[in-house]
Amino acid sequence: MLLTPDEWRVVAFTLATCALSTLVILPFGLALAWLLARRRWRGKTFVETFITLPLVIPPVATGLLLLKLFGRRGPLGSFLFEHFHIDVVFTWRAVVVAAAVMSFPLLVRAARVGFENVDTQLEEIARTLGAGPLRILFTVTLPLASRAIGAGIVLSFARAVGEFGATILVAGNIPGRTTTLSLKIYEAVQLAQDFVAYRLVIVCVLVAFAAVWLSERLTRSLASVQSAIRSAHRGNARGFGETVPGPGHEIHWEDARDSVMPARRDVQPDADADHVLRVTDTRNFSADERTRLRLESKLDKTAPA
Repeated sequence: MLLTPDEWRVVAFTLATCALSTLVILPFGLALAWLLARRRWRGKTFVETFITLPLVIPPVATGLLLLKLFGRRGPLGSFLFEHFHIDVVFTWRAVVVAAAVMSFPLLVRAARVGFENVDTQLEEIARTLGAGPLRILFTVTLPLASRAIGAGIVLSFARAVGEFGATILVAGNIPGRTTTLSLKIYEAVQLAQDFVAYRLVIVCVLVAFAAVWLSERLTRSLASVQSAIRSAHRGNARGFGETVPGPGHEIHWEDARDSVMPARRDVQPDADADHVLRVTDTRNFSADERTRLRLESKLDKTAPA
């Protein structure tokens, strides 16, 4: 399958704008997903419903709303043009905006599931060891939710690549300026250039297949890690001499290279991991000894990769 230089430019433009749109929505999507997963506040149901609307209403309706918002006479478009001399409608910026709006719900929904499945007890342990909110976020919460977030990023990117309805209204189909893969396929069909359309369809299928496959791999990996963590907290401690870790026991990660006792590898997704789960009877430990054990547990190894 050989593409013409013009078709390669369309493919490159599509991938670049979709990647940019995904990067733009990432911080906002993660922040909103965390709020929806961890906080109760008035109007939460309304916000959940509102951000899901682009998934259920016709894309052309979303495109029409964006056209009114970002046009030179619209509230956002007039502000950007008057203060920064930036046009959005019928430019590459409109392509990014349309892709971002249409893919935003997928990122939020996936990241929210990831945050909801993070064991808050691990965050509490980090807090008792003196970790601040930001350190807990970056060393405990985000690593444990990273696979769900990754799946959301991939799905958002794939959705952006396939966007058509909103893009054609707010960005148009201007050759060399706003033409994406979807618009190019539509144009080829309109001109009865079926061979060109089929070539581009194959490109779209390959990109979508790779994105969905990667998302599934990340989701399955997430399920494996979550199962391991749940098993650890249930205390199915085969090989420790204790049936269930109870009060006075510490569950922690230990460097496998320094371990001299049988390691509990049945709760790890990877048997060759550098860290192994250990349950230690601390009923005869002093308070200082318990604190030292916790500090040596390495917060960043709470969930092995």
